[in-house]
Amino acid sequence: MALVKVFGDKLLCVSGNKIGVYSQSRERSVYTCLKKAAPEQADIVDDGSNSNGTTKVQNSDEGNGSDRILALTFSSSQRYLAVCDDWKQLQIWDTGSDTWTLQSSRVVDRRGLALTFTPCDNSVLIADKSGNVYRYSRENTEAAGELLLGHLSMLLDITLCGTECGLVATSDRDEKIRVSCYPNSHTIHSFCMGHTEYVSRLCYLKKADLLLSSSGDGTCRLWDYRKGRELVKLECKNDIIKSSDVTTNGVTSQGSNARINGMEVDEERGVVILQIEGAGLLLVYRLDVTSSPPSFTHIQTLDIQAQSSTVSWRFVLDTAAGLVWTCQPDKEQPVCAYTWQAGSFHRSTDAGVLAIVDTANTHEDFFTEAAQCPSQFSQLHKSRIDAGLTAYMDRKKIRLEKNIEKQDVTRKKTATADNEEDMEQTSTEPAEKKSKLL
Repeated sequence: MALVKVFGDKLLCVSGNKIGVYSQSRERSVYTCLKKAAPEQADIVDDGSNSNGTTKVQNSDEGNGSDRILALTFSSSQRYLAVCDDWKQLQIWDTGSDTWTLQSSRVVDRRGLALTFTPCDNSVLIADKSGNVYRYSRENTEAAGELLLGHLSMLLDITLCGTECGLVATSDRDEKIRVSCYPNSHTIHSFCMGHTEYVSRLCYLKKADLLLSSSGDGTCRLWDYRKGRELVKLECKNDIIKSSDVTTNGVTSQGSNARINGMEVDEERGVVILQIEGAGLLLVYRLDVTSSPPSFTHIQTLDIQAQSSTVSWRFVLDTAAGLVWTCQPDKEQPVCAYTWQAGSFHRSTDAGVLAIVDTANTHEDFFTEAAQCPSQFSQLHKSRIDAGLTAYMDRKKIRLEKNIEKQDVTRKKTATADNEEDMEQTSTEPAEKKSKLL
């Protein structure tokens, strides 16, 4: 799975089970996360390739899974990196030195699809595939995970929000956004309802104390999450259709099926970037939360040439530097960078940024595994009734209506016959009585 993160002035890319770290000095380090027979006995060993900074974690247990990283996140201090993989492992790396070290590795209950650190970096919250959120201690690796809350379907994102992070927001495959108290998460604070497809991303706007969500229904919505009230809804399909510079990807005819599987927010600049699945597009908007009601304004559309609708590609927004990094399974140019200039994004010409881009793109073999990994959102759409089944249901409805009409006609005829018989019996009764009297 192609993932990308910003680490200070460095770029972090993920392909399969490998993490590549690229710096402006053109240095490259690669860390590999493999399954382990005994996570508590994890050792980082030198694989003989220290010249290029490669470190590997040796593992040997058996089970169902694959060498693929599903989610990762840095702590607020960027001192620690938490990684969830397809082997149901949680690995925490200490990134405090030039060479990262594996602090802990343990097996978790379910595969984690999203995770976040608590404010003090003491614990990691994992939103997993079964719909549960567990809390794991960073320091006490022997402690079991603590179940905080549960949904009825797969969780896709999690974020802490509110004053002193006293609330936790989670989104799932079944259109729901749940806001729970933290750490007493059995208490539900509110629900944010309105999406009609999976909710792919949640972003907390700290200054405005609002919640932003993106979904497979092609909308981005701003919420007063404390009250569960929708403040504004953005429909992306119109901006895709009217963008004349993106017709090369054939999305003009697919605008009505726009699905958002990625979102980044720069609250300082008031910029929201949405990733359109299968189209290779980034839609850039200006968000004004001070107006009444809040409003979205389309700024530009970035066509990053990710042609495949089934392969995972990602982007990340470096708010400090005003940079957008994209990572895609492209043999010629897997990594690109765009700089914020004069109110829009343009291809970066900064020497340090280009050094990172060139270093990553000269090791294109690193991204081979990412090119073979499908998007996690490609199978999350609701099943729709096809045209053939719809036509069949229409014919069945007409047939049932005709049968009902025939039954009504039969009932009317039967009722008429019964009435005529009753009338005949009534008319003959006086004649019979008269004949008896005579």
